[in-house]
Amino acid sequence: MALKDEITTYQFWKQYGESLLQNVDVDNAWKRLSGEGSHNPAWIMGHLAWVANMLVEGFGETSQIDMKAWGERFGMGSNSTDDADGGPSWDELLAAWREGHDAVVAHVGNVTAEILAAPNPFEALRGSFPTTGEFFSFLLSGHESLHLGQLSAWRRAQGESPLF
Repeated sequence: MALKDEITTYQFWKQYGESLLQNVDVDNAWKRLSGEGSHNPAWIMGHLAWVANMLVEGFGETSQIDMKAWGERFGMGSNSTDDADGGPSWDELLAAWREGHDAVVAHVGNVTAEILAAPNPFEALRGSFPTTGEFFSFLLSGHESLHLGQLSAWRRAQGESPLF
C-alpha cells in the first residue's frame, strides 16, 4: 500500500491529538496565546480537518466538509480568530477532524501511482515537495505534528502539564 509508513505515523498523531484534547476547555478553545499570528485549538482542529479532507479529495474521494468555506476559515494562509461566530462549533470541528482522519486511512489504498507521481497541486510548496506523493507524505507526518505541537504549547500556556 502506498504511504503505509506515513499512515502508521498519521494514526499515532490522531491518538496523540486525542490525548491533547482531553483537557481543552471548550469556552477557551477560540482563545489565542498571544496576538496576531498565533493559533488557537479551534483553528488548529479546523485546519487539520480541512487538510484531511483535502487529502481525501486528492485520493479521488468526496470531502465530508464544505472545502471552500472551511478553506476560507482554516485553509493555508488563514488566521486564527478569537471569535467563534460564523464558524463550526467545537464539537463540529472535532467530528470533522476525526472523520477526516478516518476517511484518509480508509481511502489511502485507492491512491494510484499516477496520482503520487503527479506534480504537487500546491504550487507554493512544490519547491520543497515536487510530487503529490511527497506532499501527501509531509501532510500525513510532518504537517500534523507541527500543528499538534502548537496545540501542546497552547495547553501548557493554559497550565496543563506536558504529555511527554
